[in-house]
Amino acid sequence: MGFPKEIKVIGDDGKPSMKLEGDSLFVCCTDGIYSKNIIADSEWEPYAFQGYPWESPQTIVGYSYTTLLKLQFYDVDEVRFFDGATYIIDKTNKNDGITIGSFININTNRSTPVDTNGQFAPFNDSLFAHEYGHYIQSQRSGLGYLFSHGLPSLLSAFRNKNKKACHNGGSYKAHNVFWTEIDANEKAADYFIRKGYLQKWTYSSTHPTY
Repeated sequence: MGFPKEIKVIGDDGKPSMKLEGDSLFVCCTDGIYSKNIIADSEWEPYAFQGYPWESPQTIVGYSYTTLLKLQFYDVDEVRFFDGATYIIDKTNKNDGITIGSFININTNRSTPVDTNGQFAPFNDSLFAHEYGHYIQSQRSGLGYLFSHGLPSLLSAFRNKNKKACHNGGSYKAHNVFWTEIDANEKAADYFIRKGYLQKWTYSSTHPTY
């Protein structure tokens, strides 16, 4: 099966790093030559295997999910890179995401967040920022991530779908206040503030940090 549509892939330098030709996806190497390969010798490579082997289980699962399922059967619109993570963005009528290792798969009906210079800025969108927190969980939990955070989060997403919950006097989507999600928000907020990307976490109305 060929790729369903053109995928816009932006590298760290803000320039396109992939192109579609017929049914084949070509990846731009560092020397500017396009090769028919999704990983090897490409800009994707240093991001795809960040933290390997400490994060090897989730890296393998995330890579497999992204390249064998997401890119083949779904309408992926953009691939972006940010601080070690790979964002695979699908413009849909939904707003949700799943992060497996360094692979952050986003479904969104909003525009891709950018900063004042037009550079990709996931910290400027609550969903993109939250999912980065899961990537930090992966980095810190290492080999145990899938069982300590991944599976509990996935089960909560299924069990609490369309459910509401009270938390700190407010009403939230039940999954959004499950412990793995609050922990992801806390880690993302700490990272983005510490790095100077944000002055404060402004997404507590949907993604609380405690």
